[in-house]
Amino acid sequence: MTSLTSSIMARHSFPTSFAEWHRAISREQRLPLIAIAGTRGKSTVIRLLDHIFRTAGIRTATWTDEGVEIDGRAEPGELAPWQHALTRLNQGTIDVAIQELDWPMVQAVGLPSGVYPIVAVTNICANSDACLAHDDAKWALDAYPAVLRALMDGGRLVVNAEDYSVANHAKVTASTAAMVGQRPDTPLLKRHLEHGGSGAWTDGESLFIGTRSRRERLVHIADLSFALEGAATFEIQNALIAATVARACGMPASIIGGALAALAGTEELVLGSFNILRIGETLAVIERPLPSWFLRPVLRALSLQRRGRLLAMLGGTSAIPDDDLVEFGRLIGRASDALILNARAWSPEQAALIKRGVVQNELPPVLVHVPGEEQAISRTIRM
Repeated sequence: MTSLTSSIMARHSFPTSFAEWHRAISREQRLPLIAIAGTRGKSTVIRLLDHIFRTAGIRTATWTDEGVEIDGRAEPGELAPWQHALTRLNQGTIDVAIQELDWPMVQAVGLPSGVYPIVAVTNICANSDACLAHDDAKWALDAYPAVLRALMDGGRLVVNAEDYSVANHAKVTASTAAMVGQRPDTPLLKRHLEHGGSGAWTDGESLFIGTRSRRERLVHIADLSFALEGAATFEIQNALIAATVARACGMPASIIGGALAALAGTEELVLGSFNILRIGETLAVIERPLPSWFLRPVLRALSLQRRGRLLAMLGGTSAIPDDDLVEFGRLIGRASDALILNARAWSPEQAALIKRGVVQNELPPVLVHVPGEEQAISRTIRM
């Protein structure tokens, strides 16, 4: 058993401080690298985790789809800045680095084994059979074992207990894994806790982390404005994952909870993420069009928050398979009072499939076609 395993992980608790975790990593001659993998939520988890660390004065480097940031400053390029970040990590002028892992990248390039002291996995398909039938899910399932192998011996694995494709895996049930679920009676999380495992969950009012016999309260859900005060349950799940990773690095529960509560909303837009803008009494959400299996919880969150009309502006994306566009149109048509469709972003065939889904609703919304993105934004604002 390595010193890392014996000093921190074997007793199934978390380090008492970031410094303790950092020293344990150094003794193993490893860098304090954290990997975040998954289909959805990776960038949000990294943003939350980076915010927690920086609130505590810890110097960070991150590599996401948005590029590389070192100590909060965006760097031009990717590979060279990331190599520079790793050099500074080795020199001790950066304390921790967080890397986003995309399934296609992992499948195409692979990952070295045993390099990450902490690996977190947000989801694969959210238990959707329709999702599992698509190529993106097949890539994820093929890449997932490589992500698990990239965890160093005795490292901490943090996984979403509510996604069976993620949590129902032999290595995930190891003693050093931490499972995250909305409720402690989530079947896989409940079994994990009953066998002495650690994890994070909610009781409907607060976020907790710990074991079955000992738990720590992190923060009240109503204080999480970036999660629409709890309406956006997928953001609660992201917060639980980020909090668990931070706690596995030795961050105190009080620091974690305070940092999450202090994050008011979107300060800078994150592409491909759930972005919230509050303009007076108006709530604006910027999110890419999503396949139906990921769209449902977003629309559910907005329906719980709406105080008036809901207007949806539809840009285009390759993220939605054509055979899901009818269901996509039905869902967003059911939730919206008006749809503004950027005709340039969708082919005529795709637009027809969306409209076929929209009209399946008993009271279809007003559908407005505009020729481009600028006109779509302008029309939405005027409406």
